[in-house]
Amino acid sequence: MRSLWQHDETALAEIGKHLADQQPQVTVRIPRLLAEAAAAAWRREDEGVELDAETCEERIVRHRAGSLALIGAAVEDRGSTDGDWVVVKLHAWFVGDAFNAADDRNLVTGPPPT
Repeated sequence: MRSLWQHDETALAEIGKHLADQQPQVTVRIPRLLAEAAAAAWRREDEGVELDAETCEERIVRHRAGSLALIGAAVEDRGSTDGDWVVVKLHAWFVGDAFNAADDRNLVTGPPPT
């Protein structure tokens, strides 16, 4: 079964490769306070961090922090406020990163879309 899953992962990666070439975007609504946190991550200067002995978990956390910062860049560049929300067009890549982070923290309550 594991070899079948590895084959499936390879196929998923190939799909991801083709989707990345298309650079799909989606318009989303983010609570304003979270959009502000993302923008603050974008403005923050992270200096003096050693990455050479990084664990897999540390790399995932760093990658997700980078995704948050890039969402913050989009918020600052092209986000518009709508009451307590910010509406912004994001690359689907970052939407997927946010979904995966929420899923890993058991914050997603429904099934994945079909």
